Amino acid sequence: MKARVHGTVLALGLDGSVILNMREHDDAAGPRALVERAVKLGSPIFFGIVLSPREVVRIRRWLEDGGREGGAYALGVRRRRRRSRATSR
Repeated sequence: MKARVHGTVLALGLDGSVILNMREHDDAAGPRALVERAVKLGSPIFFGIVLSPREVVRIRRWLEDGGREGGAYALGVRRRRRRSRATSR
């Protein structure tokens, strides 16, 4: 399998990181040249794979569940409002 540089401009990490693809902003054309450039700069390097549509469907379920769980944790325990009883006159 031959390595290639993906054309996506940005990648967003679940940890809040924003990763910029240097392909658009560097003279280095291939993967090896981009890695060498990042090493010279002392910059972290992100390697990733593109998921197939089937893999995206599978992982989306996990991300949705995780998002709900994280939201519930952040909000904490919430008490429900009690319904007021109608008073008879």
